[in-house]
Amino acid sequence: MTRCNFYIDGAWVEPLGAHTVHPIVSPGDESVVGEVLMGSAEDANRAVAAAKKAFESYSQTTVAYRTEMLQKLQAAFERRYTEMAQAISTEMGAPWDWAYDAQAECGPGHIKATLEAAKDYPFSSRSGNNGDLISEPIGVCVLITPWNWPLNQIVSKLAPALLQDVPWFSSLANLPPSQPNSSQNLCMKPDTRAASSTWSMATAPWSAPR
Repeated sequence: MTRCNFYIDGAWVEPLGAHTVHPIVSPGDESVVGEVLMGSAEDANRAVAAAKKAFESYSQTTVAYRTEMLQKLQAAFERRYTEMAQAISTEMGAPWDWAYDAQAECGPGHIKATLEAAKDYPFSSRSGNNGDLISEPIGVCVLITPWNWPLNQIVSKLAPALLQDVPWFSSLANLPPSQPNSSQNLCMKPDTRAASSTWSMATAPWSAPR
């Protein structure tokens, strides 16, 4: 059985303090195939602090370095492509051909598209006669994704963020509004500089503009 804890500051770690365990039920046969440990405000604090620390060095890397890192990530996806498709099919109940041909392909596919777009992306350019426009890393970003297209939503946010040299953390948005979750805590942190949310206002009413 798969047990999903947290990847923070370069290591797999257990939640801090009391936590809830959420079963992963395969829609195909309703068997429990794993469990997810639900995060708390303490875990959110730890994730933000780790991303902020990573920003100090990662924001100073070159485009060439970050391109190489994304190429390595793409190669890792391609090596383990069948495993990715199997995990998606099991977790989501997606038919095998759909999981393999469409869902899993989003991983290396979005990375490849990001690398291609970066070839002509103006990280710096002239603005008028006397100014320069320079793209700079903004800081810690929260990437919130839904459950139904896991690789599509995660990698389409992750790849551009890594290329633009910003640290990030990802949170799954699938809880009812009555149940507190770490996504709200992540977005409300003063060290969080930007957030990308793919969900509905009914799921996260607190994320509406103020």
